[in-house]
Amino acid sequence: MKLYYIANLRIPTEKAHGIQVMKMCESFARAGADITLVLPRKRNPIIEDPILFYGIQKPFPIIKLPMIDFGSSSAFFFTLSSVTFYISLFFFLLNKKSADTVLYTRGEVALVLARLLPQKKFFWETHIKPEHMRRYMNVLSRASGIITVTRYYADELVHSFGAQQEKLLVAPDAVELQDFVVHDSKEACRGRLNLPIDKHIVVYTGHLYDWKGVDTLAETAEFLPEDTLLVFVGGTTADVSRFKKQYGDNHKIQIVGQKPYHDIKYYLKSADVLVLPNSGKSTTSQFYTSPLKLFEYMTSLVPIVVSDLVSMREILTDESAVFFEPDNAKDLAEKIRSILADTVKAETIAQKAYQDVLSYTWEKRGYTIFMFIKKLFHYES
Repeated sequence: MKLYYIANLRIPTEKAHGIQVMKMCESFARAGADITLVLPRKRNPIIEDPILFYGIQKPFPIIKLPMIDFGSSSAFFFTLSSVTFYISLFFFLLNKKSADTVLYTRGEVALVLARLLPQKKFFWETHIKPEHMRRYMNVLSRASGIITVTRYYADELVHSFGAQQEKLLVAPDAVELQDFVVHDSKEACRGRLNLPIDKHIVVYTGHLYDWKGVDTLAETAEFLPEDTLLVFVGGTTADVSRFKKQYGDNHKIQIVGQKPYHDIKYYLKSADVLVLPNSGKSTTSQFYTSPLKLFEYMTSLVPIVVSDLVSMREILTDESAVFFEPDNAKDLAEKIRSILADTVKAETIAQKAYQDVLSYTWEKRGYTIFMFIKKLFHYES
């Protein structure tokens, strides 16, 4: 069986999906899969080799197919560029033997595979429920298997859209534990990052999108004592600029922007509290997300304060985190203060989160999904 992971993405990328795709391909390779990653040949400001960029220890082939990159972020030109990639993909796959070829993809690529290559076996990993789910009915019926990152989404596909239970696998996202090992002390990490030693530091890592709830976290500055510093790590250039205009003058807030992936562990270790403030106003946030940062937070042995959402409670419990009312800055501030004041509870929940995250590694996720693929592949064969 030859496995092709197809992604219509620019890789390397500063976005989290790049980590997810590369780590999954590596974990498939570790599980014994004959895996090749297939990408469009897009222009990329990041020139480093993807294997080196993501620190991949078990390399795998990467093929970049020709396409016309119009270099525009508009939906029209993105779609036009994608069409040229799909044409290349069609001819690339045309001569692959259907009997021993399995395709694996995420996102809208599944629509193309279901319609243009109906003879090929494919598995669809779906993270966020598509806006027009009815367009994917053919995918649900044609896919050999479907992988979701939340139980809620899997149940919805079965009960609302008629997906077959036996073709579904729930596999939350994961983390590479060794990538987040830090031997330095909290104080040493703060010195490394030029963060103050004499303050309580609350850290958020990730993008600054509205649905991530970052504005709620920024608003907590008003309700936190003077010896507290909120540190925001990540975001696109445009979002960081917007965020600095809105909150940059607040002396309790530090916005450091995008940082190299290998530096994130030091920011986590430097914190007294880590916050995952996802908004309850977004259905994606409520039910469908499985944030990489959540699993990264869990490795740090630092207490986590998190929005009380269905998606978060699929991984965390009251024993491993402190929950707050989504979009409520006052409640978030209260929960931050409570965990800063209770060092015993802080250590207890941080230890429980770490023990729980040992079950959510990329290697385990890749093995589980590969066994699922093999089972259904042989069943259909």
